[in-house]
Amino acid sequence: MCSQESAYFPNRPVRNFYCFPFGLQRSLTPSSGVALVRDLRGLVSVNPQELRQRLALFARDADEFAAPLLEPIRSREAALQLKRASSGAAANHRAAGRARSKAEFVSKLTTALEEADESQYWLEHLRDCGLASKPPLLAEASELVAILTKSVETARRNRGRW
Repeated sequence: MCSQESAYFPNRPVRNFYCFPFGLQRSLTPSSGVALVRDLRGLVSVNPQELRQRLALFARDADEFAAPLLEPIRSREAALQLKRASSGAAANHRAAGRARSKAEFVSKLTTALEEADESQYWLEHLRDCGLASKPPLLAEASELVAILTKSVETARRNRGRW
């Protein structure tokens, strides 16, 4: 059940370090130390601390990805927007952890989702305009949007139980 697959970044190897019962698989990306849990259907499950690490790593990697794109005038604005949106997603998810109320928690989590979605848009924009042939962060942005979408849905559903 433990196979070598790159779930986090396609160009970074994943090292499996433990196989859970019931078809769960835990993998570790060596550069980040972020653990991913996959079930038999390939769905990723992360706890809030792991998601915080993934968002912070995504913001850092987006910053590194955007750095060479800041020089040409044609790609400067998109690169700056990518940097702002990716760091905004990480910052708002972090702020959600410090929320003073249920409503504030859902609001901050929703803002983090919007920023992650905006990051995905700017990566697609750079790809579609030919400014970046195959952005390596696009798959990670898609995963983060999916995870945050489910987190917001769960937070809204559990709002009364907090």
